Amino acid sequence: NLIAERPPFFYTVKDRVFLDGIDGNAGVTYVFDKNGKQVDAVKCPYEPIPFTQEHKKRAIDWFKRDPDTRRYYEQVKHRLVFPDHFPPIRMFHVDDNKIYLMTFKEKDGKNEFIVLDMKGKELNRVLIPVVPFEEATVLITYTICNGKLYHLKDNEETEEWEVHIHDIPGFKR
Repeated sequence: NLIAERPPFFYTVKDRVFLDGIDGNAGVTYVFDKNGKQVDAVKCPYEPIPFTQEHKKRAIDWFKRDPDTRRYYEQVKHRLVFPDHFPPIRMFHVDDNKIYLMTFKEKDGKNEFIVLDMKGKELNRVLIPVVPFEEATVLITYTICNGKLYHLKDNEETEEWEVHIHDIPGFKR
């Protein structure tokens, strides 16, 4: 299952380690102190996103045309598994006393981010263009700092890396 399986992500902020994607507990970000003791578990305010036939078509079309996967498609197509729903969190980031959860929800070519305080209270939901879901095997190179999302993107036409900078709506210090 290319969509559901991903490695755990972690961030260190001051004396805390934030870890997501472990124990099969999708939608929970664990918080540990500097000694490795769990001090909190922040649950994502998740609304299930159905994996539709359109999503399946987009994924297969991408698989067939992507230079890194198209040569393997015929060999692996029988092994592709598509879920009923997307996982709650695609990626996450911690910065400036906020947790940014990237979901699989998309609208007008943009990805949803749920912004939480450090205890899990929802502060905002924003849409920022990063990467469509079907490119799940592509490493998403981005960071968040001081209310901006910095996305390093490979321009396939020029074969050069570009930095795309997006303001995060509603960001307040």
